[in-house]
Amino acid sequence: MNKIENMFSPYASCEDLVNIFNVRLEKDLTSNDLKKMISLLSKSECLESSTFFTATSKLHALEPSAFSSYQMGNMSLDKKDYNSAINFFKQALDLELDNKLKSTYYLKLAYAFQMKGSFSEARSSANLSADMNPESGDPYMLIGDLYISSANNCGDSPIQKGAVYCLAIDMFLKAKRIDNLLAQKSNKRISTYSKYFPSKEECFFLDLEPGSSYKIDCWIGRSTILRTRD
Repeated sequence: MNKIENMFSPYASCEDLVNIFNVRLEKDLTSNDLKKMISLLSKSECLESSTFFTATSKLHALEPSAFSSYQMGNMSLDKKDYNSAINFFKQALDLELDNKLKSTYYLKLAYAFQMKGSFSEARSSANLSADMNPESGDPYMLIGDLYISSANNCGDSPIQKGAVYCLAIDMFLKAKRIDNLLAQKSNKRISTYSKYFPSKEECFFLDLEPGSSYKIDCWIGRSTILRTRD
């Protein structure tokens, strides 16, 4: 593997590495060989190849680690096997000690729960991601997206649905306060979804004051400040 690494890195294409490594994967390889293979495939942006999947699976079978569990989780996500992804990300979290890496794993776990439709579990995992890395705004972006996805299911009236959008905007605002790099993404969502706030007229007929606190039921169970679109 050292000769191959010296010969091809950092110039090898994904196709070059796949042609070489497919043959080598038919033989018994050590965990170090597999790690070098996976590293080269990663550097060559070959993460979606069956070769990368096979190498990572073999490494995970030989030497389960936080890294191999996380990669198995990512590959399960690509295959839309969300239950397996959840199990692999949980295993990665059990094996990992570094908090910033755990933050990444919790965020991927949250995404797997989101794709499965388990929004409450997704929010819990995103909050744990935020706890592990308070400098990251990504968990709040995901939570905001969860709320957006729930607007129609967690409200029967324009006020109830509009309040869910208010709460989602709270999350997007928090994300960009924490991380300036998320400002553009956050602002785009804020611009898009603030149009779904309730109107002043809708608030007036229900004797609700814009700027007052409003509790959202459903799985969300959170309060927000009621804003209007006009």
